Amino acid sequence: MGYGDVSPETSAGKISFIVFILVGLSLVGFCLGVMVSTFSDADEREPSAFEKTCCGFLDQTIGSTARIVAVNVLVLVLLGAIGTVYLIIVEEFTTMDAIYWSVTTFTTVGYGDLSLSEKHGTRWFFIVYIIISVTVAGSTIAGFATIWVQYEQHSALQAVVDKGVTEQMIQAMDIDGDNAIHRDEFLGYMLIKLQVVDAETLDSLFDLFDQFDVDGSGVLSHESVVAFQKLHGK
Repeated sequence: MGYGDVSPETSAGKISFIVFILVGLSLVGFCLGVMVSTFSDADEREPSAFEKTCCGFLDQTIGSTARIVAVNVLVLVLLGAIGTVYLIIVEEFTTMDAIYWSVTTFTTVGYGDLSLSEKHGTRWFFIVYIIISVTVAGSTIAGFATIWVQYEQHSALQAVVDKGVTEQMIQAMDIDGDNAIHRDEFLGYMLIKLQVVDAETLDSLFDLFDQFDVDGSGVLSHESVVAFQKLHGK
C-alpha cells in the first residue's frame, strides 16, 4: 500500500525492502486468493429461507443483476463508512479527508498525502481494518467483473441460439469423421466456442471417462468402476 510515512534511508535498507516487498506481495496475494475463494465457496451454500425470501423479493423488484450490484455497492459503502467514522471521531479528520483516506486504503492505492497519528489504538485498528477491508473489497470488486463476464457469456449463447446450427459447424464438430454429430461432440464444441471451458480441460475429462469405460460401451456404471479397479489392481 505504501503511505510513505515510514521508509528506508540506507541502501541496505532499500535492498531489504525490495526483497521483502516482492516476497511479501506474493504471499499476501496467495492469502488473499485463498480468502476470496473461501468467500466464493460460502456464497455457493444453500441460502436460508429468510435469504431466499429477501433475494426473491429483490429479484422480482429490481432484477437479480441489479440486486447483486446493489449488494456489492452496499458492501463497499459499509467498508468506507467504518474507516471514515473512526477517522472522524479518533483522528479528527474532516469528512472528505476521512472518506478519501478510507477509499484509498481498502483499494490499496495509499497515496500517503494524509498520515495517521502515532496513537497505538489507531495503528492496531487499521492493521485489522486493512486486512479485512482489502480482502472483502477485492472479492466485491471481482464480483462486478463476474457480472460482466456472465453478461458476455449469455450474449454469446443467445447469438449461437439465434444463429442455429450451420453446415460449417457440423464439419467442425465432426471430430471422428463419421458424418454424424453425437451429443458429446455437440456439447464439447459449444462449450469451447462459448469459452466456458478450454479444449485441454475438455480433453482431460474425456480421457478420464475413457479410462473408466473399460468395455468401450460409452456408458459408465458401478460395474465400470469395479472393472477399472480390477484391471489396475486397486
